[in-house]
Amino acid sequence: MDRFDYIFQNTVNNYRNREIVIYGYSDRNKLVKNELEKRNLNVTFFVDRSKSIRLKKEVCDIEILKDGAEKYFVIVPMIKHDEIVEKLRGFGYTDKDYAYLGNMQYSVLHEDENYFEDTYGNRIIGKIDHGRVIFGGFGSTVEVSDNCFFGNEFKLNIRDNSIFRIGENTKINCKIAIYDNSLFECGEQCVFSSGCIFQLFDAKFISGYGLTMEKGCTIRMNHKSSVVIGNDCMLSYNVAVRTNDGHSIFDIRTQKNINSTDELCAQRNIKIGNHVWIGMDVILLYGTEISDGSIVGARSLVKANIPNNCIAAGAPARVIRKDVAWSRNNSATDIEECNGYIDYTEL
Repeated sequence: MDRFDYIFQNTVNNYRNREIVIYGYSDRNKLVKNELEKRNLNVTFFVDRSKSIRLKKEVCDIEILKDGAEKYFVIVPMIKHDEIVEKLRGFGYTDKDYAYLGNMQYSVLHEDENYFEDTYGNRIIGKIDHGRVIFGGFGSTVEVSDNCFFGNEFKLNIRDNSIFRIGENTKINCKIAIYDNSLFECGEQCVFSSGCIFQLFDAKFISGYGLTMEKGCTIRMNHKSSVVIGNDCMLSYNVAVRTNDGHSIFDIRTQKNINSTDELCAQRNIKIGNHVWIGMDVILLYGTEISDGSIVGARSLVKANIPNNCIAAGAPARVIRKDVAWSRNNSATDIEECNGYIDYTEL
């Protein structure tokens, strides 16, 4: 059973032809509305606390629900929001007057050192000996290969049909949030240091083997976007990677969103080739593509294509030197230590 099945069954059994209302206006709750309407249940409106959200025609103040249990059946499509249920009870609602995902019976079906599965269809395959994994939805999978290390700061929040998959000998000691149909996948021998933050919302992060990320790196990704990183890449301290603007922008004349529709977000990707070194405090924005063997200098701002085997620096970044190769060894004397990524820059 997934969230839609549970909500649908609970609503059909209890709504008694009352008006159906969804508590909270968000993209994922709009999906609940669409799914119910596919099943011939009409949602009348949403309620929300936010004044700005209530400017929308289909959203009302939550106070409209007060003493309205005879008229409204309320859907709360979230798991850990008991305060909402308390609010509804204060308005005179009983268990038969709302469908709350947090009331769905939860149990662990199987748990041992190398496998976990619950009634929400969430699974952990492999061993996680430190940190925390928090499932906040349905149908997600965590896959851990052999000899991985999890530090005490490791915390994974994962929600609804998402996958977290890491290769052998990977070390993670940071916070990762993966929401709604997202994928986080890395190859073998990667290192994610303390203080790093990942936030994926319906997005994909994929890296090859040997990626290292130093303290303070932040990767934030939104709707349909992707970050793809090749093998043997190195991100220095406080690197920021973003596939979105962070907030919506509208054209006042047309009143249309011009920066964060699903169609636009699907085009806002970042691609980093093999053996790329990103310097300290660099910002990588969507539309960036960096080819094999290149270096981005400290405090650069990148939103462009950077060719192979060059140094790019500045804000905005530009190529300042071609035909270079780099080694992780700080005192290398042999160019062969550049891990094979030795080639002339192709401009």
